Amino acid sequence: MKCKYGCNQEAKFILVNGKGCCSKSPNSCGGMKLKNKQGLKRKRKNGWNPGYNFKNENEIWNKGLSANNDKRVKKGKETLIFRYKNGTLIPSFLGKFHKEKSKKIISTKLKKFYKDPEERKRLRDIGRKGGFGKKGITEKGTRYESLIEKEIFEYLENKNILFEAHKHIPNSSKISDVYLIEKDLWIEIDGINREKRKKWLGKNYEYWLDKLKIYKKQNLNYKIIYNKKDIAQLV
Repeated sequence: MKCKYGCNQEAKFILVNGKGCCSKSPNSCGGMKLKNKQGLKRKRKNGWNPGYNFKNENEIWNKGLSANNDKRVKKGKETLIFRYKNGTLIPSFLGKFHKEKSKKIISTKLKKFYKDPEERKRLRDIGRKGGFGKKGITEKGTRYESLIEKEIFEYLENKNILFEAHKHIPNSSKISDVYLIEKDLWIEIDGINREKRKKWLGKNYEYWLDKLKIYKKQNLNYKIIYNKKDIAQLV
């Protein structure tokens, strides 16, 4: 049986609608991807605008808006809270792991990186302060990148506080540490005191400063915390 979604490859799956498909989802089929791409090109040629254009930030519809001054953003926030509470919104990474090929690539790159004695010393110092360290997923499915993140995420989960870990900062490719949904508050965790270690952090310190500038530029409500006691005072 051939795939019914345009690629003409052998169908490996039978979908709920009874059609054969080369992938588990029609959206993963090469033929369907091509069809969607061509459809979008035609629509844009005819003047259709989806409402965003990352090449020109002035055209981003929600730039500078928040739940306090825009009904659309407020509705989106309320929908997000509702889906978290009723369990229909589940982290997409929950239960997923790196494949063996990915593990080998990561391992090779890390070994090359750690050959530098200065880098080993720098990372060891950061790890001991809780900046890096053990990574994993909390019992409730939140991914953490360090021990201090684990401690803070588990505190928020145990207090039933709605939050989103590693959420993209609006109109930016950079990622925050924690976003408190009901308070509309962005949290940056500085468990290693980056200001004192900026010499060793190098580009990571510059990245940190860039994130803070984005928060200020967009007038976003944000706080820097250093431990679990700080988050306890905020919530």
